[in-house]
Amino acid sequence: MHKGIGALGFAGFIIVALLIGWVSGRFGQRIFDDEVLGLAAIEANSYGGLIKFYLAGRDVHPPLPFLWLRFWSDLAAPIWLQRVLALALVSAGFALVLDLVWRRLPPQARASRWLAVVLCLGAPLLYGMGASLRWYPLLVLPVAFALWSALQAGRPTLGSAFGFGLAANISFVAAIPAAAYLIWRYLFRQSFDPKRDGVFVALTALIALPALVAFFQSTGNLALQLDSHVLAALGTTALGLLGGYGLGLTQGLIAIPIALLMAIGLIGAVTGWRRVPGQDLVVIALLMLVFCLALACAGFAKPRALLFAVPFLLAAVALGSALPVWRRWHAVATGIAALSVTLPALFLLNANDRPFKRNLYIADAEVLRAIGQHAPKETSLIVSSEPSLAWRLQLEGYCVINPSLATGCQRKTAPVVVLIDDGTFTLRPGLSAGAFAPLTGHRLIHQQLFGDDEDGPTKTFLTGRLVPKFLISVAVYRRD
Repeated sequence: MHKGIGALGFAGFIIVALLIGWVSGRFGQRIFDDEVLGLAAIEANSYGGLIKFYLAGRDVHPPLPFLWLRFWSDLAAPIWLQRVLALALVSAGFALVLDLVWRRLPPQARASRWLAVVLCLGAPLLYGMGASLRWYPLLVLPVAFALWSALQAGRPTLGSAFGFGLAANISFVAAIPAAAYLIWRYLFRQSFDPKRDGVFVALTALIALPALVAFFQSTGNLALQLDSHVLAALGTTALGLLGGYGLGLTQGLIAIPIALLMAIGLIGAVTGWRRVPGQDLVVIALLMLVFCLALACAGFAKPRALLFAVPFLLAAVALGSALPVWRRWHAVATGIAALSVTLPALFLLNANDRPFKRNLYIADAEVLRAIGQHAPKETSLIVSSEPSLAWRLQLEGYCVINPSLATGCQRKTAPVVVLIDDGTFTLRPGLSAGAFAPLTGHRLIHQQLFGDDEDGPTKTFLTGRLVPKFLISVAVYRRD
């Protein structure tokens, strides 16, 4: 083993990542749909209520991430501070993986060492979803620590058992890195110490027990996550991992060079896995890639959920670039190509007329201003298919109905009815706004479209489902 990044490098990595997050506006980003569902859950439930709700299989996640959010909410921590904490935790996980890479690369492999720094510190998904108020930022550090502890020791450790067990209580996808490590140790290494490995497996299972209960209780809901066509899921996963939710569909073309160079590095790692430095890390990363692709083939199209795997995939690329056959050109070319994607991806996270995830770019202030001009709070009913706007309007005192949120609004109609559509009513004709608020006797007095999705026609062509070019439609109806 060689020298790692050290304590100074570890702290420096986190600080630089936080600075990039601050400069790119990640701590003031819009609260999007998934975040709102979590915030609404912690507002409506106590700690005991959250545990009971999620252990009963009412959702597809274990309760730990929501207990974390509830803890910071009780401390009155502002949203921006919670985002800083989330990105700091993710960055710490990336830094641990970077340390593993440096310990496996000889000092003379400077190009590959610095390629690992560029790839990890410039990973678009690190910033695109790393500051989210969700479970995926929380999963990265336990997974990275578990593998860092096990691979550094060359055997399972109490730390790795704790890391894997904790990760399981954050998300069920923690099974992917755990399975990758077990396959590496017991199939590739064929190493099993009944005493040490028995303790490791037993302790991991004990810590993960609440997650196992939640998993078996929620199996009926898990199938709902596999709702995409295989090609759409694979394309979405690839673009999300490479572009970090900053690059839209057609903008993803600029990621083709880095995708090809990464593929070359991974192919080199696969074909030369016995000769590549860091054989253990490479095999585990490649196994993670196989499992992630299997999920996509099953219809899972949420690349943000795979944030935990990103530093390991980047590590495999960097280690693969150290093979003598490349003579440094691969490391240099990959680093340049990575920066050519990272910089525009970070820039486009704040404003993009070709959004990857449409509800990241809704201009809340403009929509709320338009509604305030035409809909008095006391005599209005808001029907919103967009959860974040519904949540914001509820906080401002409106009676709001949303298919995903329990808002407590009991009105069936009102003198003024406002319909807010983010495309859901358009994409799902069976979920009509009229089902929530009959408009008999009302006439349209104002309609306004907000935001642009220039890739809407392309998405419509590729998916066969109508994807509107607008991000939000607001229609105000008044009773005659």
